[in-house]
Amino acid sequence: MMESNDLAPDLATAAAALAQPDQPDPIYRAIAAILQRQVGHKVMTLLRFDGTGLISRRLFSTLSTYPAGAIKGHVKSPWYEAVYLRGEPFLAATTTDVRATFPDHAGIAAAGCGSIIALPVRHDGAMIATVNLWHQSGHYGPSRARLAQPWTAFVIPACLAAPAPSP
Repeated sequence: MMESNDLAPDLATAAAALAQPDQPDPIYRAIAAILQRQVGHKVMTLLRFDGTGLISRRLFSTLSTYPAGAIKGHVKSPWYEAVYLRGEPFLAATTTDVRATFPDHAGIAAAGCGSIIALPVRHDGAMIATVNLWHQSGHYGPSRARLAQPWTAFVIPACLAAPAPSP
């Protein structure tokens, strides 16, 4: 994890990944590697949303027990208000926060994680997806969320190409 201002190598990596064939895997893997270097994570998932924000399909995951393709239901909550309605990152900094926010907190804990940043992926004024980073309790704070957020723009083309889940 570098947390530095030298972004040129990672920008070049992301741009090169977008140009590779067989999308979306190259860009997903590149962004996972970049976010690992920039802010660290034990797990990264990417969820594509329907038009309501209450249903998502997992497009990518670094954790085999959270496979791509799975459909997930969501409820209106502080997470929903921050990420879906306001388009702001949502931070669950501790295990207590994760337990209070995510119905699947047991699976998150089983992965050794207790801190999550949910980063909105927005296009043309709409929330289309989230990049979710998981780590040990206390790992994430507002500064890491700010550093991670801009990298979500690189997954927009792949998210738009993936069909939104339907109820």
